[in-house]
Amino acid sequence: MRIAVLFFGQPRFFDVTAPFIRKYLHQKSHELVGGQHPVATSDTSYVTTQIDFFAHFWNMVGYSPKSPEEKINTDKVINILEEQFSVKRYRIDNYDVLDNFEKDLYGFHKIMNGLFNNTVGYNSQLENKARHSGLRGRYGTGQYYSFGEVFNLMEEYEIKNKFKYDIVLRLRTDYLINKVDLDTLFDFKSFYTPIMKGCTPKSKECAIAKKHDYLNELNLSNYKLAGHGAYRGDIRVRDHLWCYNRLGAEVFVRNFWKYYFLTYIHDTLNISLPAKFLDEQHTMVSKNRYWSCETLNIIISGLTGATIESLPYLVIRVNHDTTKDKYLKSKQSIPLLKYKSFNNDNTAFLDIIDKKLNNFFVKKDKNNYSYLSYNE
Repeated sequence: MRIAVLFFGQPRFFDVTAPFIRKYLHQKSHELVGGQHPVATSDTSYVTTQIDFFAHFWNMVGYSPKSPEEKINTDKVINILEEQFSVKRYRIDNYDVLDNFEKDLYGFHKIMNGLFNNTVGYNSQLENKARHSGLRGRYGTGQYYSFGEVFNLMEEYEIKNKFKYDIVLRLRTDYLINKVDLDTLFDFKSFYTPIMKGCTPKSKECAIAKKHDYLNELNLSNYKLAGHGAYRGDIRVRDHLWCYNRLGAEVFVRNFWKYYFLTYIHDTLNISLPAKFLDEQHTMVSKNRYWSCETLNIIISGLTGATIESLPYLVIRVNHDTTKDKYLKSKQSIPLLKYKSFNNDNTAFLDIIDKKLNNFFVKKDKNNYSYLSYNE
């Protein structure tokens, strides 16, 4: 089996999360030898699953939408990629290409807003979208533009070497997946139909809407626990961990921006999108709602027949004191309160993360649903 792991966006906390990501994934790509993990990257004699790494990063990093950004030490990032992951291909860009894309995106929004702002049922959020441009400017659009770029790097490598990966794993550098069961993560029921897997929170705010063929005619009269966060009226698959079989990556990643523009236009014209492929588990509760990438995946599933499967929400966030209070107080996070700069020597935080990780364990509720618990 061949697996491609894609890093993208700002390399937030990458200096302290990389060793844990590497060690955990190498448990899948290397057999246990003498009770130690991982086997050195150069030792291929025990490889059972081929895992290759690709990266596209911006040369700036920040820790929340409103916090100041700093220019990263690119040599430090390159060293991590080459020494810890033997990265196949990578690129680190400044914001010039992103800013140009943002200008084009803003122009598209502005044109659509100007042409159709008198449409019956016109939503004021479209006007806000045109004003702010993209998925919240650099901070939002940059993530998904970067994800597309690293996907292109992976495809170039596939073409050059005349093969395709079986599985594509999208990883954020500010989340640890060390409690996710790798066998479950990489076990796809089929490689001949497009499938995406996403980690989904289990909370009382999750809901399933009744099935209907059109997204804008649904309601929330049928509340259940579902594992899909209901937020501002939409159901979304959180972006903390996404994994695809190769056909799923083709549908959800390669065509992301195509469906973004499609749903934007339909929203502007107040035309509903037929969602004949959506089942009750993944039904939208409002209109086309393109503006959240997490929601857009649901729409893509409904339009194409691609499947979205839920994984237990077992990812662990890493953050520090400029992050929102709700994350600092959450037991499903590891606060690094004195982590100030990516460019500092942050090796002291490795022990902190290691100790915190050991306090997390997986429990099951009465419905056999897995969730994270924390031992104080």
